[in-house]
Amino acid sequence: MKKRLFAILLCLVMVAELLPTAVFAQTAYGLYVNGEQFTSEKLSVACGEGTATFDPETETLTLNNAEITKGGKSDESPKYGIRVVGDADLTIKLSGTNSIL
Repeated sequence: MKKRLFAILLCLVMVAELLPTAVFAQTAYGLYVNGEQFTSEKLSVACGEGTATFDPETETLTLNNAEITKGGKSDESPKYGIRVVGDADLTIKLSGTNSIL
């Protein structure tokens, strides 16, 4: 009986190894706001007392009372408050009072 349970457990482990690792990976989008990158796990970024949210299906960035004060990496010049890497169509929706300083 123990051998049968061990064999079943071993089979399950082997099947789990066949699953693609991409299923467990997060997707990084080529969009940065306030120095932070959007990913499939992080679709909202705090910007002062407001937020910037990204909808990857519609490629829409929504700024809601956002105050963008930083951008890019410390070694980049010039710095960008909103940065799109690659070729993408980005729609920006504004809600409330927003600023890029």
